[in-house]
Amino acid sequence: YCPSYSKNSANGVKLYWKAKNKTGKTINYYYLTIYAYNAVGDPAYDEITKSNKRTIRYTGSVAPDKDLLLFSDVGYFPDGRKFVVGDVKLEYSDGTSDSGWIGTEITVNDGRY
Repeated sequence: YCPSYSKNSANGVKLYWKAKNKTGKTINYYYLTIYAYNAVGDPAYDEITKSNKRTIRYTGSVAPDKDLLLFSDVGYFPDGRKFVVGDVKLEYSDGTSDSGWIGTEITVNDGRY
């Protein structure tokens, strides 16, 4: 599996990403913060929110060794050429939580396919 993105004719970006739950716990909720960059590595900004990041909340449950998925429209980025799945927050079924940095880069040559 390779993380990827697609961009429609209105510059709407959809991201595809997955990772395995290796925490040993069941995840009830997970939050992924996505960062957008242009072709030279500067922040790319959403046409509507004027932000270069977006946090997406997913509801599990995700059992140990099962996949966390990102399959979502993240915004309208006309200059977006690289997207980074950055911050992650996990909320477990036992009431505890963890957070950290993932740092997976999602790119394609011209941003369209």
